[in-house]
Amino acid sequence: MDVAEHELNHPWEGVLVTPAHGSDAGVLVLAGSSGRIEHERARILAQQGIAALSIRWFGGPGQSPGICEIPLETFTAAVDLLTTSGARRIGILGVSKGLSRK
Repeated sequence: MDVAEHELNHPWEGVLVTPAHGSDAGVLVLAGSSGRIEHERARILAQQGIAALSIRWFGGPGQSPGICEIPLETFTAAVDLLTTSGARRIGILGVSKGLSRK
């Protein structure tokens, strides 16, 4: 399935990948402790007919340096972007942040 990929840089770094024909389903994809943007995971979802948005939710310019004190508005803004892209059904996919070693 053909997909369209849009790099984002405001209000956060990210990528929005959508099926070429559009979709009423969307997923916010969040990486764990790496903080990376999940390009490949977003592409796989889009190839299956689901709009996918992956964002850098910490560690970027003006963001918390680690996984702590993340404003909820970070996530509501991402869900809003999926909604304005045509998604009416939205899920969130989070990948493990790994183990904490003491």
